[in-house]
Parts: sequence; C-alpha cells; structure tokens
Amino acid sequence: MKTKMIFKMHVDPPRIKIIAVKKNSNNDNLSTAKQLTTKTKTDSAASFAETHENLLINQSHAHQRFLELRVKNWLAVLQLFNDIDANISTEENIHPETSFTYEEEFDPTIQSWVLDHRPIHTVPVLPMMSIIDILAKKSALHFPDQKLLEIQDVKVFKWLIIEHTTTLRILVNLMSPDIAEAKLFVVENNAAIPIATGLFIFGQEFSTAPTPPLAIQQIDEHISSPYLYLFHESAFQAATFIDFGQNGSTMLLRIENDLANEDQLNQILLDAVTHGTYHFREGYTFWHSDIPKGFVSFPSIIKKLKFYDDKPTTGIARCETRFGGFYFSKQFPKFLIYVIINDKVWAELELIDALFPLGFIYQVPPAQLREYVRDKQYIPDVYLATVNNDSATLTLQDIERMQWFPYLLEDLYLIPRGLAIDELAKHILLKEFTAYILKVHPAEIEIENPNSTFWKNEPHIIYNFAITEKNDQFMITTNREAYEQK
Repeated sequence: MKTKMIFKMHVDPPRIKIIAVKKNSNNDNLSTAKQLTTKTKTDSAASFAETHENLLINQSHAHQRFLELRVKNWLAVLQLFNDIDANISTEENIHPETSFTYEEEFDPTIQSWVLDHRPIHTVPVLPMMSIIDILAKKSALHFPDQKLLEIQDVKVFKWLIIEHTTTLRILVNLMSPDIAEAKLFVVENNAAIPIATGLFIFGQEFSTAPTPPLAIQQIDEHISSPYLYLFHESAFQAATFIDFGQNGSTMLLRIENDLANEDQLNQILLDAVTHGTYHFREGYTFWHSDIPKGFVSFPSIIKKLKFYDDKPTTGIARCETRFGGFYFSKQFPKFLIYVIINDKVWAELELIDALFPLGFIYQVPPAQLREYVRDKQYIPDVYLATVNNDSATLTLQDIERMQWFPYLLEDLYLIPRGLAIDELAKHILLKEFTAYILKVHPAEIEIENPNSTFWKNEPHIIYNFAITEKNDQFMITTNREAYEQK
C-alpha cells in the first residue's frame, strides 16, 4: 500500500510547529509517522552535531532543532526561531490538504555535473538551486496548467554531499489551489534527514516585470576570469566577467547548458547568479565594513525568487547584485539580485548567505586555493597549527572552527574520515609538522604509527615525534635530525 504523508507547517511567530500525520487507506495507526519524525529529529541531530556535517551547526550538541541556524564557537549563536517543535498530531481532520511523497535516486555517475560543484574544492555538494529545482519539479506535477511564479522561504539545513548514489525523498503538501510546500530529505540508514524546505506559488500569468537596474557605472574592479577565484568547475562556469563598483556588481552570464531542457528552473543559470557576491581581493568586506576579511559565504535562505517570464534556455543574461543589509545578524548578509534578459527582468532574488571562517586557509592567495586544496600543491607557512622549528601546537577549538564544512580537514590532508577529534588533532600535527620540516604539502605525509611519519617520496626515512596533551591542547616535538632508515 502506498503511503501518503501530511507534513503541515504553521507559522505563528515566534513559534513554528510542524505537524506530521501518516495517512493511508487501511487507517493504520500513527506509529510509522511518529517513528519517522522522531528518528529524523533525534538521530540526525546527534549525527549532525557530533560530526559537524550540517551547514547549520548546533552549539549545544544536545538537539538539532528543525529550523534553526546556529554556528559554533566563532561567532555568537543566532537562533532565528524562538521555539521550534516537531510534534505528532492525531487530529487528521484539521488539515485535509493532500500530501504526496516521492523518492528518487541521484546518481553522480549519471548526473555528473554535480561533481563540478565542490565548495572549498573538496567533496561534491548539491547546490541550493539544484535543490529547489528538485522541489519545483515535484510541486509542478500538481499544477499542470499553471506557471511557477514565485518561490518563497527556502531554507537549507544541511550540506547534501553527493559522492555516491543517494536516495532523495520529496514531500509535497498542497496548501491551496496555487501554493505547494515542498520538503527535501536524504534517506540514510532508513532515516529521513531534512535538507531543505520552501513554498512554491503557481498561477496563470506572470506579473509585469519591474524596471531593470542599470549596470555598474563606475567600475572599481573588472574580473575577466571569475573562476580563477571561485570554486566552480566547468559545468557551473556561466559568468564571462564580473564588474565590481561602489553600489554592487554586474555580471554577464551565458545561458547554455545541457540541463536547460531537463530542469524546471535552469538551475545552472540560477546558481551562476549568486557568483557575483564574492570579491576576490576584499572578500565580503567589499559589501560592508562590519564583515571582516577571511570569511566565505554560501546561500542559506531564499526569501523570494520571483519569475517574470518562462525559463530561458539560450542567450545572454545580465545579472545585477546589490547589498540588501543583514538578516537578523551580521553573520547573514542579504543580497538583492536581478537577472535581466533582453533588457527585461526575468527573475529577482532575495538571497541570504551564511558567513563561515576560512581560518588558516585564508592565508592561501585566492588564485592558488584550487591548487592548494584540490591538487595538494605546497604553499609556505599555511598551517592550522602554530608551528616553529622546535614544536607545533594545536587546540581542539582550532579544529572545531574549521568543521563548518564536512571533511574539510580530512580531505585537505588525506586523513581518514570519522576519527575522534583528539585523534584528528594528532594526525594533523603529525602531517603538518613533518610537512613544515620538509617544505611539502601535508597531504604528502604518511603516518607510519601514532608517533612516526614518512614522506611519500622517501618512504625509507621515518620521522619520530613525541605528542603531549594538556587542557585540549596538543603539542608535538622532535629533534629535526632524529630519523631512522626503514
């Protein structure tokens, strides 16, 4: 028997309550729905908090609230929603709207374009615009004679890493004759882990487009090769240039990709419209002096994405990005983005990014970040630990500050995933200190045993160390001349 799920969201600030009801023709009890919702809430919370795999990290490690933006240790914690609960309701007659459940497999060997989207040049992640395209497709099935006019209140809760075939679950709740609420989950170990949610508004006709903003008149910086500085690889390289000026940025985007006839929204184009927010020299300080240098931002919330015409599949788009202030906190800059085709606004976007610290990686020149992270090329004096000729020290807090992106340190240094944080600290120290001695990239260092390493190009020479720990601080020491032949 096919199961239908009702996921109904009520917004009554400052509370948001999610009521989940399982419903089928056999009138079964609610145990399955309760198990799904409770397991999603608790298991995913423990997993996310302990491994720091989620974009929105819970500082307490006790409880991952369903719609909560939190960042750990490096900035004051911001709770966007005051009180959020996930409860089960048995009162099915309160919410008679129909809900539908879909599952599909996302295979990166088939949809290989996702492999070109690797934030910080490490693991492939499904872009935010691809997420909303998936939700829009399933929502549109229920409005076959209407156009998608607007998307509102999209929130992404977690990085969706795509390294192998991944099962996606989509819940579509028909809120009214022209509005659907859609949610995306990833299914792991029989648990549905929330990824994103949004509202999709349909209608018969597009609204009249507003007057398009002018391009930047006084250009302070012309970037002719944007992807020298951005992480996007070939499938996502739609911007031909970016101009920065006093009031924002102007981009030209190519509208040409293999997905244009397959997706609902032209997700490659929509992903590219976000590329005009990063200034390679000033970072996000370019937009506001209160944003310090050394941070990187990623799309987190879409308050509004409004369309004024059908999806384009070819041509050129001009994209204008303007700073829109902050959303709740200076940790969350807001951008107003206009996509203009043939001198007409095709779409306008109100985008909220979340800022995260680059930490020691900020020492890498932007044009060399790809070579350092992806290609493991040596760059002097780039270490997470504090390193000198005689020793190196590293704290657990140093590591935690860098765990906003999953497996960043592990993949950068080729360290096995899943280590306890103290073991991860020891691996980093062993690799970094040996790399400091040899002037090579830490990824080139192999660990022989808990206190010894060797360089992959000279495996016959073993370097021996002593590691001590006190108050969550680790220190490694050695005599630089002390080594042995295998």
